[in-house]
Amino acid sequence: MRFGVVGLVAVVALISILLFKPFSPVFAVDSANSSAVITINMTTTETVLAVELSLSEWDLGNVTANAVYYTDPPLEWCTINNTGNVDEIIRIKGENAREIGGSYQWMLSNDSTNDQHGGTGGSSWDEYVLWYKISHDGDSYTIVNATESEMINGLAPDATKQFGLKLLSPESFSLYGKKVQTHITISAVAA
Repeated sequence: MRFGVVGLVAVVALISILLFKPFSPVFAVDSANSSAVITINMTTTETVLAVELSLSEWDLGNVTANAVYYTDPPLEWCTINNTGNVDEIIRIKGENAREIGGSYQWMLSNDSTNDQHGGTGGSSWDEYVLWYKISHDGDSYTIVNATESEMINGLAPDATKQFGLKLLSPESFSLYGKKVQTHITISAVAA
C-alpha cells in the first residue's frame, strides 16, 4: 500500500507539471523563438545652460601708464556658478577699452605686450593686456583676447570656480583724463 500511495503522488505531480507547463514562464521553452522585454522609463527635460557671476564690475579708479593691476583678492575675486542642469564649458572673451562718451580707445593685446602702435596717417593706438587665472589651477595667468576661448572645461551643475583678473595698462597714454571702460563676456556651452 505504501508503494501505491507514493506512486500515486508521483503520478499526480507529473500530471500537474505537464498540465501547467504551457502557463508557467519557468517551464516555457520554445527553441524556435525566444524573447524577453526590457522596459525603459524616462522623463524629458529641457537642457538649461546658465552661468552666474558673483561680481560683475571691477572699478580700478585712476590708472597710470605701464602699470599692472590685480583684482582683490587676486585669485578668488569672482565666483562662476553653473546654475544650469548640464555640464558646461565656460568661455571668455574680451574687447577693446573705449572712452565713455568719446572715441578714444585702448586696443586689447593678443600677445601680452602693451606697446603703443603707429597707424596710417600718423595715428596711433594704445594697447592694454588682460589676463585671468582660475584659483588653484596652475601657476600662470591666461591671456584674454577678442576671440572667445575656453576658460573652464566641464563645470558640473551647481559647481563653482573662482578666478581673478590682471590688467596691464598701455605703455603710455595718447590722451590723459579719459574714462575708459571695457567688458569681458563669460558664456557657457554644453560640455
